[in-house]
Amino acid sequence: MNLSFLKKRRRIVLIFAGCALTVLFLIFLWPESEPSYKGKSLSQWLTIYGEQESSREEAAEAVRAIGTNSLPVLVKRLHYEPGRMHNLARSLVDKLPDAISESRAADYVLNRGYYHSDLAYSGFMILGQDASPAIPGLISMICDTNSQFSNLRALNALACIGPKALPAVSEALSDRKRKNRDLLLGFVDAMANSVNGPEPFAVLAHSVGDSDRNVAERAVTALGIAPLYPEITVSALAQALRSPNRRLRLEAANALANFGPEAHSAIPQLQEILKDADRQVRFAATNALNRIAPESQPKSGSEN
Repeated sequence: MNLSFLKKRRRIVLIFAGCALTVLFLIFLWPESEPSYKGKSLSQWLTIYGEQESSREEAAEAVRAIGTNSLPVLVKRLHYEPGRMHNLARSLVDKLPDAISESRAADYVLNRGYYHSDLAYSGFMILGQDASPAIPGLISMICDTNSQFSNLRALNALACIGPKALPAVSEALSDRKRKNRDLLLGFVDAMANSVNGPEPFAVLAHSVGDSDRNVAERAVTALGIAPLYPEITVSALAQALRSPNRRLRLEAANALANFGPEAHSAIPQLQEILKDADRQVRFAATNALNRIAPESQPKSGSEN
């Protein structure tokens, strides 16, 4: 094939790629309407907060001054899903010379969504419980998307809001039509390990009996890690010992063992599963009884 033709073809391809990339750059970089304070946009204050230690408190105060007006932007940017346009832009950039494709400008454009998501999370950290009007949107983000990145971001944002989000999360957990309800328990679990009070444990105990095995198993595991408020949780774990779900029975026995003597009311159910068909479940029941009340073990002794 003629060398000059190949050069001409390559030039045309580069020109086309450059034009397409320019259009995509404009789409990605077109400024989005957002609130401001003292002449700086929300994004500028959040960037200062993350990059300028000496001005961090001033930036935090500015974000707090913007307040709930920032939430529509924060929620939208927190929910970042790389789509077809992002993939097309990356494909086009990869065809350009290294000096362009590996430049900071190209990196910023291609990763702008992740960068904005980081800034949005900083906004939730600053606002804390003042971001509570965003709770429904964050719950929807968790339940209506299958992106691990967005789900984790939304869970972390809920954790920034704290206990004020618990009633709404509990209500969402009770809606069996919602997807990803087991992920919501990650927030409840975090509250159980960081907040003084029985409320998160009551939600976890109620979730032990959920028809979704992922929800039930996660709730049982969480209660075993934080064996508190036995007056609320032990009865739910004892009921789980009669579940047809082998893993749920196993985890419930392990969880009850961590309560020690405070799980005394679960002894009858634990004695029942000493004859469980599963060897690991029998072993867990024996261990739990030894830790709760060794004298409650059958005289014949050990687990088979």
